[in-house]
Amino acid sequence: MVNMQEIAKTILDEGMFDYGSTISRVEFCRMFGIKPLTEDEASDLSFNEIKSRITEDELNELQAANIIRAGLLNQGKHFERRGDIYRVCLVSENESRAANLFAAGQRKYRKAQTLIQNTPTNAVTPDSHIANKILVAMGSVDRKQNRI
Repeated sequence: MVNMQEIAKTILDEGMFDYGSTISRVEFCRMFGIKPLTEDEASDLSFNEIKSRITEDELNELQAANIIRAGLLNQGKHFERRGDIYRVCLVSENESRAANLFAAGQRKYRKAQTLIQNTPTNAVTPDSHIANKILVAMGSVDRKQNRI
């Protein structure tokens, strides 16, 4: 199996992904040694084998994209996929992407808070402290939002 971390490091070190750059999904997969199932290959496989192969390929692609995404995030670049195209957002788009990520985090904290508040108290173990963690996190989010 191809070492995705090494490939990603090479790609990131070469500066292949600059602001505004795009790459097709097929080319992205090829860079990581993920080749789509061909009709000839599929003709020799059962339905379950085809399904398993497609799932494996999609998981490998997701793993590769997450590795690249994390590396680019450390360079101040947001990496996304739209349809069959991967792209690095323009630097002018970073602020709106950061706001979207922040809002998504707030929604998840609120859902967690609602879940804990509506869970019967006898079902929450005393040593879990999750309710306190949620309250502290919400306070932290509120303070950060006031600074923005």
